[in-house]
Amino acid sequence: MAGQLVTPKSPLIREVDLLSFEVIVDGEILRDQYIVQSINVHRKINKITTAEFAFLDGDPSMVDFELQNKDVVTPGKAIIINAGYHQKNMAKIFEGVVLKVGVSIKPGGHSEVTCYCVNKAHYLTVGRHNKYFTDKKDNEIFSEIIGEYGIDKDVETTKIKHPQVIQYGCCDWDFIISRLEINGLILLTEDDKIKIKKPDFDSAPIHLLTYGTDIMKSELEIDGGFQLKKVKTISWNPDEQQLKEATNRNVNVNLQGNSGLIEHSLLADKFNKKEFLLQSTGNLPETDLEEWATAQFQRAKMSRTTGSMTCNGTEKFKPNTIVELKGLGRWFDGKAYIREVNHVIQSGSWIAEIFLGWEKDWYIDSRHDIINPSTTGQLPAMEGLYIGKVKQLENDPEGSFRIKLDIPVVTESSDGVWARLSTMHASNSHGTYYVPEIDDEVIVGFLNADSRYPIILGSVYSASHESPYGHKDSNNIKGFVSRSKLKLTYDESDKSITLETPGGRTFCMDDSGQKITMEDPFGNKMEMGASGISIDSNGKIDISGKLGVSISGTTNVDISSIGPTNVKGSITNVTGNISAVMSAPTATVSGQMVATLTGMAVVIG
Repeated sequence: MAGQLVTPKSPLIREVDLLSFEVIVDGEILRDQYIVQSINVHRKINKITTAEFAFLDGDPSMVDFELQNKDVVTPGKAIIINAGYHQKNMAKIFEGVVLKVGVSIKPGGHSEVTCYCVNKAHYLTVGRHNKYFTDKKDNEIFSEIIGEYGIDKDVETTKIKHPQVIQYGCCDWDFIISRLEINGLILLTEDDKIKIKKPDFDSAPIHLLTYGTDIMKSELEIDGGFQLKKVKTISWNPDEQQLKEATNRNVNVNLQGNSGLIEHSLLADKFNKKEFLLQSTGNLPETDLEEWATAQFQRAKMSRTTGSMTCNGTEKFKPNTIVELKGLGRWFDGKAYIREVNHVIQSGSWIAEIFLGWEKDWYIDSRHDIINPSTTGQLPAMEGLYIGKVKQLENDPEGSFRIKLDIPVVTESSDGVWARLSTMHASNSHGTYYVPEIDDEVIVGFLNADSRYPIILGSVYSASHESPYGHKDSNNIKGFVSRSKLKLTYDESDKSITLETPGGRTFCMDDSGQKITMEDPFGNKMEMGASGISIDSNGKIDISGKLGVSISGTTNVDISSIGPTNVKGSITNVTGNISAVMSAPTATVSGQMVATLTGMAVVIG
């Protein structure tokens, strides 16, 4: 529809005395029978451009909406809205698609069809998605995501490159906005293209707005409370086991109020005596830390002077443009940054509501629905950790090796719930196997905060469930003690490992004493050390071998006894490679059948 709505002539702004506009649906101008009552186009950095328009329809006498029935404007149809003055030089102020349509019936029988339209970037807000990104910069991630929707894009190159990033449970739009803000960038949905770029603080003003001439209404303020002297970011370096840090680069924002007592640095000195700290427990590279700090510093500077202003509309009013203000005093005169614009066409006039400066909150702080709701909205969440008391280990009805427990804060005594047990190694028929005892106190969490899926994360000591070793600052003792006092003890001071039973049987490997010792309560002991091996017993020592027993030594082999020493065999040989000596105060050599002495020479006596 091409409309010419006569407005009262302004003695000051004569060129806007005749408004022209048109609404184009799927390439066709909306015909004159569609009397458009109002148009509202909303544009904002990091927001999807939207448009609403309404046209007269509905006849109570006919009990019908005639124009609606023609299905000219329905969801999914392409929409372009152009506006201008004097039926010439009309420019596009919106391009997108119809998202919603409705009817509005007002008192007195006035009725209309309403149409809500969105830029095609709206596609990025539909549904939550999961995805891995490997070895990519943020701009590459942005381009990949936007490219999946077939939308034209212009993405500025970023510095930060990620070895890996996971997008989990959030829509593509929220994922992109949260990352681009950290890079100090903004997103603009301009007609059929998504632009991601640095904010433009230095461009020439698109208009001069003067108090008393073309400013219809204005609310402006300066807030010094969030001006920052310096931003420091810190994260943990696991390789060096210490914090690493970065500070912001300076950001030149050559806009209004940059002199006198309201200058950024002077306000920061007054209201923020300390450096502003951002921190992460992740291992963020220095580049990430610096970009993060600089983005925060930029946001703080841009949130100092904010406000709104109303004036006659023009297509030049867009987010990420500059206007020159005049006649508002030293605080507010000068260049001002536009973050948001409402174009309102109604009753023969085109009014632009422009919003200046930046909001101080990050996008992710202002949106509480970015991440998946707890339990994905299936039931009220059990967030955090809980104390559980073990009540049963056997007969898991699902055969999943779960443990039954009570959660006292839910109810102190009940049938309990079955929970999976977290352990350091659980594979098919092998792994670690340490199961808590009945009545032990355990820590319980819930997968996805869903009370149907508890998991035991570990056990805890208390005054009534004491540690078997006790705590000392030296922290030299570590180990395991079973219910029946079977012990495995690691002693850092002795560099030893000891395995022992409650009956006093021990096996110890001791680096400090340079020995391995095995003992039992009967006085039997075997020790291996630098000087050799010793075996000692309060009883008898038997050595036997089915295929034989060999005893040898490179120097000497001594066999001795206080009592009799017997060497016996079916055939017994005593051989010396050089000589063989057998001596005693009394020596007897006998043979029941034959005794033979042989040699080259035999000497007797």
